[in-house]
Amino acid sequence: MVSTRRAPSLFAIAMVVALLVSSSCDA
Repeated sequence: MVSTRRAPSLFAIAMVVALLVSSSCDA
């Protein structure tokens, strides 16, 4: 968390992972 600019990227990745997990749960 040294660079705040990385926050958006990590947040986007987190959302993608959450969507993948949701899809797996639904499947």
